[in-house]
Amino acid sequence: MNEDYAYLAARVPPGGRRFIESALSGDLLAAAGLVGALGELRALQLGLLLFKERRAPLACRGLVQAAWALDSQKVLAVIELDRLAELFAFAGFSRPSGDVVQLWRGAAGTSVAETAAGLSWCTGYAFACTFAMNRSFRGGGAPMVVTAVVPSRDVVLFTRNALLGQDQEAVLFNPPENPKMAGSPAEWRRETMSLAFDSLLRAPEDILAGWKRFREYREPSVGGDA
Repeated sequence: MNEDYAYLAARVPPGGRRFIESALSGDLLAAAGLVGALGELRALQLGLLLFKERRAPLACRGLVQAAWALDSQKVLAVIELDRLAELFAFAGFSRPSGDVVQLWRGAAGTSVAETAAGLSWCTGYAFACTFAMNRSFRGGGAPMVVTAVVPSRDVVLFTRNALLGQDQEAVLFNPPENPKMAGSPAEWRRETMSLAFDSLLRAPEDILAGWKRFREYREPSVGGDA
């Protein structure tokens, strides 16, 4: 048993310890299993503790990434932005391949510049449209979708969020240069309806594949933790 395993095992309930070895190797689904065993807040606190003590960066990455995907605002509530940049660097989050990447961001009740000042972007135009239209529908104001081409080095977190389907989430700490409005409200509505229809067609296959993968970690191994 190595030191990092022992360190985590002392802080994880018995039922969640079967996820530790894979989480230490960078398996995000195993990290999600730890989040399930610990609860969102305790998992985030453990990820921050690993960062503070500069140990098990892959497990730290998984815990923080899972917490971010579940509720990024909770992460931002417990760590300042400059420290978050250090945390992301320690955890070694991936960046997009290539020198630049085109990103989109949806919001409501905001200008182009205000929308572009947000942290979370995505690689999918349709999802950005859907986010903007949903916010608008819920009383957030007029929808807005912006796009920008940014250097890959400016992306501090690049990860697949379960809500985004095949698209990636990108986090930017600095607003991109020259953002512009993408499309029009009529186009945003069409993209939203198209994405909703595609999601319905894809849902059964995605759910079954995800459940099969999750079962691999839910089933206790012989002689493992109860």
